[in-house]
Amino acid sequence: MASLVHVDALCAIESPYRSDAACDQLFNAAMRELTEYHCDESPGYAQWLASNGWDKVRLKNAHDWSGLPPLFANYFKRRLVLSKAGEKALELTSSGTSGQKSRMRYDERSLGAAQAMVDRIFKLYGWSTPDTPCNYLLLSYEPAGAITLGTAYTDQFLCKYAPINRAVYALRHNGHGNEFDPFGVIRALQEFAEEGLPVRIFGFPAFLWFALERMREMGVDADRKLTHYS
Repeated sequence: MASLVHVDALCAIESPYRSDAACDQLFNAAMRELTEYHCDESPGYAQWLASNGWDKVRLKNAHDWSGLPPLFANYFKRRLVLSKAGEKALELTSSGTSGQKSRMRYDERSLGAAQAMVDRIFKLYGWSTPDTPCNYLLLSYEPAGAITLGTAYTDQFLCKYAPINRAVYALRHNGHGNEFDPFGVIRALQEFAEEGLPVRIFGFPAFLWFALERMREMGVDADRKLTHYS
């Protein structure tokens, strides 16, 4: 496993929103470390940097990373880019609404670092409530079999911070794919309000807007208070 000491240190900062000179220095070191790693381990990345004017000298002295040449989403819809760490890693995809799915690999080290940072955010806000069951409205894809969609994987992970009383998905599986179920979302919100348990809503905000607009158009009472919304 590659030694990425600065990346590990950056991901391990206890305060999620800490901002000071030491953090800035650590961020620069971590970005340099990651970029050098992918130059060595990800096929074609060094050539991509070089074609955009990034040589080893510029990389070594960089402090403004906004000039690092981006890789656009469409590239990942056509190619699976693998470093050595990704060869036996978890593969997740985008939703593929444009007709093609992006494919990305996440090794245990990367997933663990990302999830630990989310743990600290939930702890900071007091959102980790293991003794308080919640109802969940998940504005994402209802899983069918193994979870391979990145958004579904993330929402499942976010349900770990409070026990699930009930979970309702906005994008229901219909046997061919998924489709938005606005009436199911409205019904869930009404039932959750009656049950009186805390409610947690995760996923694509646009679908909540669609549901609220449908409620307004139908004259459905939207004034019932949800006891907890995150």
